[in-house]
Amino acid sequence: MTRTIRRFVRAGATSALALSLAITAQAQDEGAAADPAPQEDVEAIVVTGSHIKRKQAFDSVSPIDTVGQAEIQDIGIVNVADLVRNLTFNTGSEFQIDAFTQGGSGGTSQVNLRGLGLGSSLVLLNGRRQTVSSAIANAGDTFVDTNALLPLIAVERIETVKDGAAAIYGTEAVAGVVNFITRDRFEGLEISLNSQFTTRNEDDEHRDIDISAIAGVGNDRGHIMAALSYRDKNEIRTTDRPFRNNQDGKTLSTYGSPGSYISPLGVDLGNGVGQFVPDPDCPTPDAAGVLCLYDFGDNFTLVPEEQRLNIYTTGHYDLADWVTLRGEFGFARNEAQAGASPSFPALDFFQYVVPDTHPANPFGTPVLFRGRVVGDDGGEPGSNRAINSVDDVTYRGVIGLEGEFPDIGIEPVDAFLDTWSWELFYTFSTNRRDGVGSEQSASALVDALRGFGGPDCVQTPTQLPGTGDCFYFNPFASSITASPGDPEFNDPSVIPAMTARQGSKFETTLRTWDGILSGELFDLPWGSPAAAIGFQLRDESFDVARGRDSLNEDLVFNAGGPDADADRDVWAVFGELEIPVFDLDDISIWGDRFTVGDLSLTAAVRHENYERGIDSTDPKLGILWRMGDFFSLRTTWGTSFRAATLFQQEVEATAQNGRLDLLSGSFVFLAETAAPNPDLDPETADTVNAGFTLSPIDDLEIGFDYYYIKYEDLLTVEDGQALLDADFAAFLAGDPLNPNIIRDPITSSPIRIFAQRFNANEVVTDGIDLTLRYTFSPTDLITLGVHSEWSYVRRYDIKLGDGSPTIHAAGNRNDTNFARSIPEWRGNTTLSVFVGDFSANMIIRHISDYKDDENDNDRIDSWTTVDMQFNYQLPGFGQLDQGPLATFGIINIGNQAPPAVDTEPGFDTKVHDPRGRILYFRVTQRF
Repeated sequence: MTRTIRRFVRAGATSALALSLAITAQAQDEGAAADPAPQEDVEAIVVTGSHIKRKQAFDSVSPIDTVGQAEIQDIGIVNVADLVRNLTFNTGSEFQIDAFTQGGSGGTSQVNLRGLGLGSSLVLLNGRRQTVSSAIANAGDTFVDTNALLPLIAVERIETVKDGAAAIYGTEAVAGVVNFITRDRFEGLEISLNSQFTTRNEDDEHRDIDISAIAGVGNDRGHIMAALSYRDKNEIRTTDRPFRNNQDGKTLSTYGSPGSYISPLGVDLGNGVGQFVPDPDCPTPDAAGVLCLYDFGDNFTLVPEEQRLNIYTTGHYDLADWVTLRGEFGFARNEAQAGASPSFPALDFFQYVVPDTHPANPFGTPVLFRGRVVGDDGGEPGSNRAINSVDDVTYRGVIGLEGEFPDIGIEPVDAFLDTWSWELFYTFSTNRRDGVGSEQSASALVDALRGFGGPDCVQTPTQLPGTGDCFYFNPFASSITASPGDPEFNDPSVIPAMTARQGSKFETTLRTWDGILSGELFDLPWGSPAAAIGFQLRDESFDVARGRDSLNEDLVFNAGGPDADADRDVWAVFGELEIPVFDLDDISIWGDRFTVGDLSLTAAVRHENYERGIDSTDPKLGILWRMGDFFSLRTTWGTSFRAATLFQQEVEATAQNGRLDLLSGSFVFLAETAAPNPDLDPETADTVNAGFTLSPIDDLEIGFDYYYIKYEDLLTVEDGQALLDADFAAFLAGDPLNPNIIRDPITSSPIRIFAQRFNANEVVTDGIDLTLRYTFSPTDLITLGVHSEWSYVRRYDIKLGDGSPTIHAAGNRNDTNFARSIPEWRGNTTLSVFVGDFSANMIIRHISDYKDDENDNDRIDSWTTVDMQFNYQLPGFGQLDQGPLATFGIINIGNQAPPAVDTEPGFDTKVHDPRGRILYFRVTQRF
């Protein structure tokens, strides 16, 4: 832990302790407080999407989706990742391990509203920013890890603003804002035990256990709440599911173990001069009998093993009747493990020479080794896989003051300031991600093939290869059956000595000062205009430290890269205004009574400035017309922006992706290196939303929203698959090949891609959101409810540059461009019944079919699953008014497998859930 964090944690702990003692002492004097009694006046609150305090969410001019604690429990959600996964307007997030396209984000979850990118949705906790995760998506996106925010039991509600909000919150709020709001005033003690397990694999069930608790105590001066959760989840492997049958050889590598060989001297090894031959004992040669294949698919993980601890506490204390001290502290730690291939391909095979003096060389002439150091070693597929791990730690703290203005004895001033409130807060958050993975040192492999392998080997002019403490590494299949003493036997120390257990450390930090004034300006007969003004200061930093072999790029497959660190300061000022235009609820025209309703206008503007010369001024305008609780009509227009991240500007990043190369006719798993680009322009967007909410009868609410977003100068990186496809087109046309694609000079198979970060031209997307809520009681004993939400993406059009063709990404998997999978329709419908202490819910989830551009635009089938949940409130016992709430549920009751996709995992990891049918039990007790 750094010195800064230690000081911060110590100060936060001291403040929390002092706050707790003060509250507890006064509670002992006055008696423990019960649940607060209902008040006649509703306290004004800040609704997400505005800094102006209001008394109800219905007053928002922006479309807001709210998921409360009760609804979270009703749909069987036990972690934030599953909650975000099921939002209909969220698509393209990364929730499980997919080593082929998202190797750097395992154990995290993110928001991707409207599919506009992991970094284009702003995530807040109680209205304040959180540092981005130090995990990086393969395309270089940074994001807030929602898994690391807080225990789910501490969430009061989650509010999602579904139109752009940069005028309110600044950069990243392009597609919208997701705000996690906590149960600050919870009192008592609540404990919840949840156990989930799958039913697909009878011998080794996947299980997921979560233990959560929340406690709170307070009085009329203050309150403190603390919550924690611990989650223990075991792994689902690729071999645990039948999805491996859905990929057509996509996990077959031409770099086998044992491998293939070619003569550097032009000697014919059996297939002709200049041709490879497989190992003499190759178990799976290719159809041409040239290369020895290896299927690495059985080694990987679908759902990682995780142990996660989340702690969150918040409290407030009234220092005076006009000022309150508030604080938060959060801690999250996640340890995740995932399987990987036993070793990676040794790509630059021209340096891996097996000399003719090698005791196991069956060819009698020097040969080049094309393969991988470790395979299954004669065991079952996947029996010798490597285990990679990450240790992800997040700290967060908030301290600040808020209040009103005390009377100063000057009546006009006191009257004006009576409606005004203020706040000043400091937020600190940091995330550190330590990762460990296995690979071989390229230089050590070269030495071991020459007879200078082993941990104690010292090369001197007199040291003979393969003698003393120096050993040969035998890459041939003969090593599998050899015994100690045989010349083909690999000494046990040889492979560990050239294996680099690579460690890396990525760390991000965010420090923020926020100040806001909010209140009413003057009185009008039909209402009072309200305003908010404020400022924000942010300091962002990151640090990347890689292992020695990665720094030296001395790895057989992963390209490595340099260490990096950077920081920048950002300042912003903003203002917001709400003006009531009229309020005509009951007027008379020629003797007839009419209800016109009330109309209000909102305006906001924010200027944000980065020390590196980037700045943006973004306005937002809105109109809201309401007719009581019966009808509201809303529309907004605004601009948004997203600045290039420090990672995109400063860090060279390499990801390993699976690609199909039509030029060489091979499927490859290769390194794609994206260069930093300090000259990236910020992304900009115009956003429009228009919608209404209709409540024609009691307890029935119908919502409709249309959104339009024109997103320009998108920050992205060249797509490796698109570059390979363009190279093939150039080959057919007789044009030069792309020099940034490094190819094997013999097979033409690509072995590395150098990609550029750039600003794409634009994305234009629009669509609709539909909601319906209805609750009714056919009898005095029974209450029925229905809640249905649907999102439709009508258009998602991409232009990479001026004059380039338009890519229609809606309804497409988008493997060949930078967009994520975008099914056109997503919907959730919940049917509920309540009978006394018993309740039941049925949740129907639907994702429409879409095209697979990787595989000739084949259709990926639609997917509909049904969940069931049954709840019973047990009677109280002893001093308890209520006993535990017992819940039994089934997720995916029909055990529907995700639709088949001809890709490495066999299904679309960005859209579908591979777990199958899940049974769960939950017991919750309130004390």
